[in-house]
Order: sequence, then C-alpha cells, then structure tokens
Amino acid sequence: MGIIGQGDNGGEGSGGGAILSPAYSIVQIQKPKLSFPAAGQRRMEKSMKNDEGIAYGLIAVVMFIGMVALIFICFTPAMNGVIGAANDLIGDGKVGVQTAGAVEWGLGWFGAIPLIALLGIGYWSYIRALEENPSD
Repeated sequence: MGIIGQGDNGGEGSGGGAILSPAYSIVQIQKPKLSFPAAGQRRMEKSMKNDEGIAYGLIAVVMFIGMVALIFICFTPAMNGVIGAANDLIGDGKVGVQTAGAVEWGLGWFGAIPLIALLGIGYWSYIRALEENPSD
C-alpha cells in the first residue's frame, strides 16, 4: 500500500493506480448537540444580587448629577460673557427684538439644564428598575 505519489508507479501487478492511505480517509464530522431548556424552566444564569445592583445604580445617579453640576458650573462663565455681550448690543440698538428674544430663549434653555438632567436620570432609573425586576 502506498500513499498517492509514492511507491506504485503503475508497474507490473500494480493495477495502474495508487492506493489511498488511511491518512486520506473521509472522517464523519459530528454535529454538536444543542440542548434547549424545557418549557417553564429558567436558565441558570449568574446574576447580580439585588443589593449590588441598587448600589451600582445609586453610584451612577450620584456621578451623573455631579457631572451635570460640573458642566453647568464650567459653562456659567461663558454664558455670563454671552449675556454681557448681548446686553451691550441691545443697549446700543444694534440687535433687533427678534434676536434679543432668541438670546433670551437660549439662556432659558441653559437655565433648564439641571431640570432636564434630573428628568433624564429619573427616566434612566425607571427603565433600569424595570430591567432589573421584570414582571413575569
């Protein structure tokens, strides 16, 4: 018995062809067996304890409020500069009523940043609570 390309060259009594070695045999590939949980059974997952989840959520809320406060504090001097420039332009009569109204509207939204942030973190907390404790 020879491997293809070795030994038999089609000489006497060889039958004119090479014989495959076991190294070239076809191997049956086994498919992995999938298992699905039976109806009504829950998968065993390693989940976070409820107390740990609450603690991490509270840390996230405190950090979010702190970051919003820091951003608000950092942008306040810049907004004071805008207010001063806008007041000078309005006093000189170089800015129309519509532009003054637009500046006032923008400053109103700047003042609403803390409220918007609190609404956002409240919404996030509500959604996170639903994810942590889904009703069956």
